[in-house]
Amino acid sequence: MIGDVSIRPATVDDAPALAEMRFRMFEEIAPEEGLDESIVGVFVDYFRRAMPEGRYLAFMAEEDERVVGTAGTAIVDVPPLHRALDGRVARIQSVYVAPGWRRRGVARELLSHTLEAIRGLRITRVALMASDAGKGLYEEFGFQPAQEMVLDLAEEVAEQGMSDPR
Repeated sequence: MIGDVSIRPATVDDAPALAEMRFRMFEEIAPEEGLDESIVGVFVDYFRRAMPEGRYLAFMAEEDERVVGTAGTAIVDVPPLHRALDGRVARIQSVYVAPGWRRRGVARELLSHTLEAIRGLRITRVALMASDAGKGLYEEFGFQPAQEMVLDLAEEVAEQGMSDPR
């Protein structure tokens, strides 16, 4: 507990709150994307599918039953790697703390709980994409910068009328 803020594991029932916090995070870090709020429902659907299957875990930071922060992790299967022979990789995502609760240790506690859960699953490879604001915190936990290149095909796929693979 950090002051009056407590950290707990999220459940499937928390999917709407997780989705709302994820949306707020994207609004802040990529306002130029102009995300429509309808995407929140897509996030909810994903969490409701992935959490019971063990493919997504998350933690909630709450103060007086109000969600003030979240941290999520997608558990991804990849071909075995020399440091992840079982092929499981944890991708930490959506570490977000509402503006009024920042710089109070909430993100640090969320990350600490997240890494403890990942260790409990015996996953040996953890990755994330860090915002400039989060880099220092992640480095304190031992994360190291890595090169990852990304190609966004969303517009091309939409133009070709390809359906959603889900």
